[in-house]
Amino acid sequence: MIEKKKRKGTRSKGRAFEKRCADILEEYGFHTYTAPPKLGWWKDKDTGELKTQSKSQDIFGCVDIIGKRSSFSFTIWVQCGERSTLWKKKQDVQNFTGWIGSDLPLLFMKNEDRTISVFQLCNTGTIGATWFEIGKFDNRRNWVSAPAWVDFSFGTRTPKGKKAIK
Repeated sequence: MIEKKKRKGTRSKGRAFEKRCADILEEYGFHTYTAPPKLGWWKDKDTGELKTQSKSQDIFGCVDIIGKRSSFSFTIWVQCGERSTLWKKKQDVQNFTGWIGSDLPLLFMKNEDRTISVFQLCNTGTIGATWFEIGKFDNRRNWVSAPAWVDFSFGTRTPKGKKAIK
């Protein structure tokens, strides 16, 4: 039997990526909320001693970040993850039935080259729920793809420690 290697440090890497995505949204003028991790108790099977462990928590079981911008009436709901888990993240967000017309569900997926691909869930009457890649952030947090989305294509933000984009 082939023994599967246990991945170490994945929760802290995931939380760091969520924080990176929230920072990007804040730089573009959004107010963000991420669910804090909750404390879980478990019993050690060898000693019988109760121990604590931090467990991550998603909002509604499928969303990591909520973003709101004062100048827009809609709310963005962001699920973060690695590109290898794209199909599972798409299913999780798509299966949630609580979206209303003014909600914008997005996926922020980390690529191998440290860029972040952004996917948007679109519900159309004829096709149903489909995902479109609307663009990318490069590793300097700039919106670089050809598809233009108004919230990220404005050149109004100044990255930390850099001059304004002209």
